[in-house]
Amino acid sequence: MSIFRYSTISALLAILSLGAAAQTGTLQVDAKANIFASGRPDVDSSGGGVLPAMASLGAGSRSVSFQSVSGRVSCDGVDTAGPDGSETCAGGATDIESLDGIAGILDEDRSMFLVGVFLTSAAPADPAPERLNFTGNHDFATLSPKVAQVFFIGDGKAANGVAQQFTVPAGATRLFLGIADAFGFIGPPGAYDDNTGVMTVNYQVEGDAGVVDARANIFAAGRSSVDESGGGVLPVVIRFSAAGGQMVRFPSVTGSISCDGVTSNGPDGADTCAGGSTDINSLNGIAGIIDSSRSMFLAGVFLDDRVPADPAPARLDFSSNHSFETLSPDIGQVFFIGDGKTGEGSGAVQQFGIPATATRLFLGIADAPLFHGDPGAYDDNTGSLSVTHQIGSGNGQRPSIASKGVRHGATFEETIAPQGWISIFGANLSSTTRSWAGSDFSGSNLPSQLDGVSVMVNGKSAYVSYVSPGQINALAPTDRTEGNITVQVRTNQGTSETAIVAMRHCSPGFFMLSPEGGKYVAAVHLDGAYVGKAGLFGPALVTRPAAPGNMIQLYGTGGGETSPEIPDGKLIVQPLPLAERATVRFGSADVTVQFAGLVMAGLYQFNVVVPDLPSGDYELTVEIEGVRSPGGKFITVAR
Repeated sequence: MSIFRYSTISALLAILSLGAAAQTGTLQVDAKANIFASGRPDVDSSGGGVLPAMASLGAGSRSVSFQSVSGRVSCDGVDTAGPDGSETCAGGATDIESLDGIAGILDEDRSMFLVGVFLTSAAPADPAPERLNFTGNHDFATLSPKVAQVFFIGDGKAANGVAQQFTVPAGATRLFLGIADAFGFIGPPGAYDDNTGVMTVNYQVEGDAGVVDARANIFAAGRSSVDESGGGVLPVVIRFSAAGGQMVRFPSVTGSISCDGVTSNGPDGADTCAGGSTDINSLNGIAGIIDSSRSMFLAGVFLDDRVPADPAPARLDFSSNHSFETLSPDIGQVFFIGDGKTGEGSGAVQQFGIPATATRLFLGIADAPLFHGDPGAYDDNTGSLSVTHQIGSGNGQRPSIASKGVRHGATFEETIAPQGWISIFGANLSSTTRSWAGSDFSGSNLPSQLDGVSVMVNGKSAYVSYVSPGQINALAPTDRTEGNITVQVRTNQGTSETAIVAMRHCSPGFFMLSPEGGKYVAAVHLDGAYVGKAGLFGPALVTRPAAPGNMIQLYGTGGGETSPEIPDGKLIVQPLPLAERATVRFGSADVTVQFAGLVMAGLYQFNVVVPDLPSGDYELTVEIEGVRSPGGKFITVAR
């Protein structure tokens, strides 16, 4: 039995990245990333190399742009190329054939460049679409590739420095990034294994939230029906990973709606529907809303993964308050959107701050009989609004940490532990987006800053592994403090205000896989296969449930002290067993724990024997030093 395997752990961490927000994110693209293996479980029949990087696309995704692409790659270990490719690698021309349903690509000017391909949820299959030819055609403003049609990305910029827009084809749910390679860059795909280097790609997806029906009941947000919420239909939902510190914008809101079938209102509402004022009560954990000057307008509400429940937050009052530039509502707090601009039909696009733990944004109408009292009166509304949304970082320079923006790095609870991963959400946290790389380490020392971004935890330097404008991931330093501590972020533009978070000696929590709202714990079988019900990731990855009697490996952070002690700020070169016993349970059943300890910086591994249980999903918890991990995390068992 292997207690500790870097290859398996690294692969697991890579799959956790599939949960990155569909609207913005960062991907590491290896020079060996085989674009012709897109949508497949392995590269065996696609020419070698490694699987390409993948971004999940949310429903209604409309276009993708690449805000920055950095790094260099090589086809022979000598000639290096930036994202736009090279004129020297194998003669600097590309003429690669199609393979297994994925189109090849032509470019007589260069080779070894960053490419992409959009796919649906189905595995690609012949016939492939026609190949695209980029010879002399790198300076386009927009490009509309078909599903399975490989396309040139390069640095993602036109000659004038403006980010190019890549239209998402109908039905596409995944975007893969990699390299188009072949022997001499001509003929069937291949020759990936001698490539070296990596590119860091920061992407943004502009989405179409879709059509918001005039009957869309904002008070039914997060629920399966409108039965107890006043009628109408369910509101539109936009899903994303927790993205605190970032902003959502609505560049385009068009259409008209009516409360009576006669009066026609734009997205900003009217001063005629039922007197043109709104004073709606809160309901079932969702705050009502006040606006003395208009009614029947587009509204939104942010929620986390939970069903909303009382008490609801305070109601917001938008009476004569529609021209704000930014707004930061709390989770469960209904807010005015209207046409999304500072002036009615004109002005700057407004920005709405995403709460730290929000994973869903709902769009609908705030309605009630005569727009006063309890929610209702939706069923006689008519018309619809078409809404386009965009998610990205906020404006400004000085870093700021969001309210309750310091979180446990695996569970996103508001309690952290020494030597455990933490995530910090906010705005202007970094001017770059990247993860640490080999060049950031000094010998065995973990980096205490990336690109000028550092984090102080209780006055001590943390170890920074990832920076972006809206999120930082860092390893908390050794500290014996119990109770509330301070956290600050420092950048070249200044130091954030102090945030407060609770620290315990131990705060165990499992990392989670991204599908189904992060329901399932990150775990692998001893053969390296991921633990999960069949089809958990669709065709993108093969998963297999845990079987009674088998050993599996679970991964988390915040597990507390080890014996020998954890070396502060150092690479972990051998497994460090926990100083105290860990109790792992599948539901109410205790399991045999054959190893529990730290195997990489901040990463705790638990090797457990699956108990003899009937097939099904079981809540998985671990208890260390009297502290139990949060509930609601599951693993699938199949006999």
